[in-house]
Amino acid sequence: MLRILGSQNPFGLPCDRRDVIRIGARQLNTNCRRNCLVGCLCFLLAGTPSMMVAAEPEHEAVNFARDVRRIFSDRCFRCHGPDRISRKADLRLDKSESLFADRNEQQIVVPGKPNSSELIRRVTSVDVDVVMPPPDSGLSLNQTEIALLRQWVSQGAKWDNHWAYIAPKRPPTPDVRLREWPDNEIDSFVLAGLEQKGMIPSPEADRRTLIRRASLDLTGLPPTPDEVADFLNDTATGAWGRLVDRLLSSVRYGERMTLPWLEASRYADTSGYQEDYGRYMYPWRKWVIDAFNKNMPFDQFVIQQLAGDLLPDASQEQILATAFNRNHRINQEVGAIPEEYLVEYAVDRLETIGTMFLGSTIGCARCHDHKYEPISQKEFYQLFAFLNNNDDAGVDQQSRFGFCKPFIEYPTPADREFLAPLNARLDALKNEQSPPPEESKSFRGWLDKMETKLPLGIPVWRSLGPFEHAELSVSSGYHEVFLPTQQVDPDATVDGQKWTTKPAWTDGNVLFIGGEFTTHYLYRELLSPMDMDLLVDVAASDAIKFWVNGQLVHFRETPGKANPDPEQIRIRLRQGSNTLLVKLSNGDFIQAFSFAQQQRESVPPKMLAMLMQAPAERGVEEGAAIYDYFHGLRIADVEQQIKAVHDTFPKVMVMKERKDVRPAHILERGDYNQKREQVQRDTPAVLPPFPSNQPRNRLGLARWLMSPENPLPARVTVNRFWQMYFGTGLVKTAEDFGSQGEWPSHPDLLDWLAAEFIQSGWDVKHIQRLIVMSATYRQSSQMTAGQQHLDPENRLLARGPRLRLRPQFIRDQALFTSGLLVERIGGPSVKPYQPAGLWSEVSNLLLQKKWYNTNMFEQDTGEKLYRRSLYTFWKRTISPPNMTVFDAGNREVCSVRNQITNTPLQAMTLLNDVTYVEAARHLAHRMLSEGGESMNACLSHGMELVTCRQPTEVEQQILRQSLERHLSVYRLDPAAAARLLAHGDSALCSDYEPVEHAAWTQVALMLLNLDETITKQ
Repeated sequence: MLRILGSQNPFGLPCDRRDVIRIGARQLNTNCRRNCLVGCLCFLLAGTPSMMVAAEPEHEAVNFARDVRRIFSDRCFRCHGPDRISRKADLRLDKSESLFADRNEQQIVVPGKPNSSELIRRVTSVDVDVVMPPPDSGLSLNQTEIALLRQWVSQGAKWDNHWAYIAPKRPPTPDVRLREWPDNEIDSFVLAGLEQKGMIPSPEADRRTLIRRASLDLTGLPPTPDEVADFLNDTATGAWGRLVDRLLSSVRYGERMTLPWLEASRYADTSGYQEDYGRYMYPWRKWVIDAFNKNMPFDQFVIQQLAGDLLPDASQEQILATAFNRNHRINQEVGAIPEEYLVEYAVDRLETIGTMFLGSTIGCARCHDHKYEPISQKEFYQLFAFLNNNDDAGVDQQSRFGFCKPFIEYPTPADREFLAPLNARLDALKNEQSPPPEESKSFRGWLDKMETKLPLGIPVWRSLGPFEHAELSVSSGYHEVFLPTQQVDPDATVDGQKWTTKPAWTDGNVLFIGGEFTTHYLYRELLSPMDMDLLVDVAASDAIKFWVNGQLVHFRETPGKANPDPEQIRIRLRQGSNTLLVKLSNGDFIQAFSFAQQQRESVPPKMLAMLMQAPAERGVEEGAAIYDYFHGLRIADVEQQIKAVHDTFPKVMVMKERKDVRPAHILERGDYNQKREQVQRDTPAVLPPFPSNQPRNRLGLARWLMSPENPLPARVTVNRFWQMYFGTGLVKTAEDFGSQGEWPSHPDLLDWLAAEFIQSGWDVKHIQRLIVMSATYRQSSQMTAGQQHLDPENRLLARGPRLRLRPQFIRDQALFTSGLLVERIGGPSVKPYQPAGLWSEVSNLLLQKKWYNTNMFEQDTGEKLYRRSLYTFWKRTISPPNMTVFDAGNREVCSVRNQITNTPLQAMTLLNDVTYVEAARHLAHRMLSEGGESMNACLSHGMELVTCRQPTEVEQQILRQSLERHLSVYRLDPAAAARLLAHGDSALCSDYEPVEHAAWTQVALMLLNLDETITKQ
C-alpha cells in the first residue's frame, strides 16, 4: 500500500498537501477521495522534489515498553504483577528475572522461539483450563495483541524497564528532510515523527490568530485591537519573539500560570465536608502568582511549598509557601475522630505529591501492594511517614473560623501600612527615657477627667417587675419609661410567684435569684469615672437579654437546658451614669450575674485613692505613680489597637513539624486504627535512593524529589506545560506515567524537554518560550479530511491547537472585551453572581453565622463582581455554577487533567447568565461608542474586540440581520428592552435609546456565544 503526499493545489481546489491518502480505502469520505485525486494530479504535474512516496513497513520492530508492557499491565498484572497478595503461581511478568527463568524445565519466554514459549502457548490455547487470562477473569487478548506478543518473542524478546523510571537523557536532535521548517529542537522532533508517518506540517496560522492564541495561552486574556494592530504593523525580523517576551513579562502571566496550579493543589476557599466552613488561604495564592511572575526556579518553587518552614532561617514567605500542603479538605465536625483525619490529611498530601510530581497513582498502594506499579504498601507508608508529622490536631474546631493550627498571621500590604505608625508609636512610648512635664496636654487632660469623676458605683439591682408587656422597646429608652421603683425585697412576689431563695450578694458583686417565674426585669445604675470596658459573667435561664444604656448588647436562648453554660460578655460603659437592664424568661433554676474584674481601664483601689486626693495633698511619689499609671495606659491603648488590627489578619494554615516524631505504621486496608508494622521514612526502591546527606524529613524529601537524578518530576511537569498549549500532553494521561498510563506520542521530545528544563536551572519561562516560539505551535489549526481520518486527536501535531477555552478564560474574556474586568493582583476571594439560594441546598442553616460558615451566599458588589475568575470564591461542595458548566473541577482532590464537554447548557449559560448579559450590555456600548459612524463599522468593531478579526461579508450580513430583527422586536416591546438592560449591578450612563441599546446587546451576546469566541485556534 502506498501513501501519497500532495502538494499545493495548482487548480485552487480544496486539496491540502498535508493530507495522507490511502488510495482505494472504502472508509474515506467524498471530500477525502476528492483530495486524493487532486493530490495525485498535484504530484504528477508539480513534480516537487519534496514529494515522497513512502512504503509502509511490513515488520516494524515491536517495542517492549510501548507495545508489550501495556498488554501485560492491562491483562496480566492483576495476577502476575507487583501485588504479592494477589499474585498467582509465583510468577511476575513485571520482572525480567521471573519472566525468563526456568520453571520446572518450562520457560515462560524463550527469546526467538515463540513455539517453545509457555506465554504464547497459554494465550493462544482454546482450552479453558489452560488459556490465559482465565475466562472467569473477564479479560482476554484480541488477535492483534496475540500477534504482537508472538512478534516480540520472535524478534528476541528484548526487555526494557518502564521508560518513566529511567532518568531522561538529552537525545540528539533528529535529522529531517524538510530542513527549512524547524525553528527550534521541538520542531525537529515533531517533524521527524511526521515524516516517519509520511506527513508534513500545516502552514503557519495568520497573524491575528497567532496573537490571540499566544495572548490567551500566556496571559489568559485576548489582545486588544491596538495590540493586534501593533503586531500586524511590526514587520521587522523578530516580531513574534518580541510579542512572546512582552506577554511573558506581563503580570497577567503569573495569574494565568497559577490557575492550573490551584486546581492541581486542590485550592479552595472552604474546608469541605458537611459544614464546608470558609478559610483564609488566599495569601498563598498571591505567593504562587508572584513566584511565577518572578520566574522562581521550579525546583525551589516546589521545595518551598513542600518544606519552606524547614529551610534554614525560613522567612515568613517561605513558611507561607507551605500552605500548599494545607489546601486539603479539613473536617471540623464534632463527631469526627482526630486520629482518623490525621491519616486522611497525610494520605491526601502524599497522593497530591504523587500526582503532581511523580505522575503516579501511588494512592493505590494505601491498602495493598500496587497491582500495576513497583510500589509496595510498605513503601507507601514509608513516604507517608514524611508527611504525617505536622503539628495539627486532626479535627480542630478553630477551623470554623477559617483556620486551624498550625497557622501564621499574614498581613496585607494595607495592614502593614496601617500598622507602621502604631508600631513606631509603641516603640517610642516603651523607649521613653524620662517623663514629659506634667503640663503635657494628654496627661493633663486625662488627669482633669479622672479628678472630677466619682469612682465606679456598685448599687444593688432593682426590680422592674411585675411587668405586663411582652417586650421592652429599646428605642423608647427603657431607663426613662421604667424608673427604679423598689429594691428587690426577699419577701416580694414577682408575677404572682414568691421568692423561694433570698437574693444574696457574694463579694458584693454577685446576685443569686432562685424560684420560678415567667418574665422578670432587673435594673441597676453604674457611675463610671471614664469610658471603659467591663466583663460580665452570666449564667442564664431559658432566655436572657442584656441592655446597656438603651442598647441591646446580648441575647441568648437555651430552651429546656437545666444547667446553662456560663459565658462572659463585654459591655462598654460611658463616662458618668450608665443604666443596665436584664430580662429573664421562663426560669426555674438559679440565676447568677457577676461583674468580673474590669479590663485595663479599671482603676486599682490604691490608684483610685490617689486620684481622689486633692492635687495639693499629693507628694512627689504619688505624682510619679500617677504618671506611670497614665503612661502604662497609653502603652496598653496602643497595644490594644495593634491587637485589634492583628485580629483581622488572615490566618493562613501552614506546615510545622512536631517536636516529637509521630510514628507511622502500615495500616491494614488503609484503616487508621488497624496498625501493623511500624515503618521509617524512606523512598520507593524503583526511584533513586534517598540521599545520605539530606535530613529524613519533609525538606530532605522535597530535595530528593526535585533532584536531577529523579526521572519523573521534570518529565511530568513539562508534559503539563505542553498540555496547557496543545490540550493534550505528550503523555495523554498526565496524572499517570506508570504502566497503565499512555505511551508518549513523542518520547524523545519529552526527554529532550525534561533534560532542557533541568539544565536550564528549572527555568519555567524558558520552557514556555521554547514551546510558543516553535513552528509546531504556530501551525494553522485547520484540519484536513486526511488528518481527521488518520489523526483526529492531533497527537502527531501536524496542525496547531484548537480547543475550548478554560471556564475561567471564557468569563474573563467576556469581562475584558466589555471593559468591565477589574485587574488587581491578589487579595481575598470575591463572590460574583450566582443563582440565589444555591449554597443553602447543601448547608446547615441552623448553624450560627458568627462561626464564619458559608451557609448563605452573600453576593459582593462594585468592582468585586468583575475581578478575574482566578479570584472567585470557591466553595468545595458547590463550585461556581457558571464555571462548573464548562467542566471546572470541584477542587476536592488533586486534578491535573480537565475533561472538555460540549452541551446545550453551555450555550444557555452564555446567553442567559447575568455575567454574560451584563458584559454584553457593556460590549454593546463599546461597539456603539468606539466603532465609528456606520452600523457596519460598529458591528466590525464588536467582532474584532471578541475574535481579533474583521467579519467577512457573509458574517457582516448576518450581524446586520440579527440587529434589525432585534430592533423590530424591542420596538414592539420596549419593556423587554428595559428588562434586558437591567441585568447586572454595574451602572452604565448610556446616550443610546433603550430599544437600540438592547438590540445591540443581543448582537453582543451572539458574539460572546460564538464557537470561535470560546475556542482557541
